[in-house]
Amino acid sequence: MYYISIVFVRNVSESKLSNFFCKYRDPCTVGGSSSSSDEAITTEGVELLCRDLDLKPEEFRVLVLAWRCRAAQMCRLTRAEFSRGCRSLRADNPRSLHARLTEVAAETLATPEHFKDLYRFTYSFGLEPGQKVLPAEMACSLWNLVFNPARQPGGVPPLLDRWIKFVKEHPEQVERGRKYHCCRAVPMPLALLLLMLVLPLFRLLPRPLSLLLLRLL
Repeated sequence: MYYISIVFVRNVSESKLSNFFCKYRDPCTVGGSSSSSDEAITTEGVELLCRDLDLKPEEFRVLVLAWRCRAAQMCRLTRAEFSRGCRSLRADNPRSLHARLTEVAAETLATPEHFKDLYRFTYSFGLEPGQKVLPAEMACSLWNLVFNPARQPGGVPPLLDRWIKFVKEHPEQVERGRKYHCCRAVPMPLALLLLMLVLPLFRLLPRPLSLLLLRLL
């Protein structure tokens, strides 16, 4: 999967960055046979970090942090991931990280290539280990997070509500082992690609034509 390259500006204090990570690190990932590569911030640590950042876990800026860290899974940040994200954001404490997340979130929304990269990352980020496609409920939650109307200058893209309604009404997925086979729902990778291609176009269409296309869904 392709991601845009992110330039790491190493003007943060490495000692402060290490202490920053250790404040939220799960003690259970330290010591014994564990190496530094096993150290991680887990659910409780993520919640504490969000409180210190004055952010809710479901906020867009928290997703931006996970994206810049290239986090492999939700509610878990390894030392390497956390350090990567903080260096990328040029932050080594809660105050600077909060400020940079606000700036980068705005930049991401204003830069199509960055937004598309975050969009692609979000799909893999939402997968549980062993999953190939997103369950409908998770996909809808992530779409609402990424396309939050509070952040979109033009409001919610016209197709989004109709699309989410369709997915929620057709969530049938049969789990066989660790693979999901969709019965009536659209495969999630295709759905994500569809949204990436179609949503920007709907904003450019005359309202009568937009409504006509929606009726064809």
